[in-house]
Amino acid sequence: MSLFNGTYPVLLNIYDLSPLNRYLRFFTLGLYHSAIEIDGTEISFGGGEQPIGGSGISIGEPLYKHGFVLVETRFVGVIKSRSQADAVIRELEGTFQASQYNTVGKNCNHFTEEFCYRLVKKHIPSYVNRMARLGNMFGCGQGGYSSLAQSN
Repeated sequence: MSLFNGTYPVLLNIYDLSPLNRYLRFFTLGLYHSAIEIDGTEISFGGGEQPIGGSGISIGEPLYKHGFVLVETRFVGVIKSRSQADAVIRELEGTFQASQYNTVGKNCNHFTEEFCYRLVKKHIPSYVNRMARLGNMFGCGQGGYSSLAQSN
């Protein structure tokens, strides 16, 4: 369904992954999952209803419809057609393979940042992936695939 005079709104959904976030947020830290929502369909990396091809990118209903705790939804822009999103997903399929998922080095938030920027030239808030950047800085999570790929 086309909205806003023939365009589709692009939304950033940010989900809470841990009850510890209520304490971590005082230090501008937290464990979050993020995804892009277009026309009622959520696109993410690291798990989901319908994986696209052999990649770790998936599409499905927004997670808030399945009981996940939605922290924030941000309007990040508009696109003229869903085919614009499809084209960006095709560009990213080779880069975001399920076997490459890593909670620190290549997670859902890395995908959302790349997808959002390529699609509407906007960055996601820095707090969303701050824990992964800190972990990467200290050499954590360098082992590659993580079991979170199945639940994130």
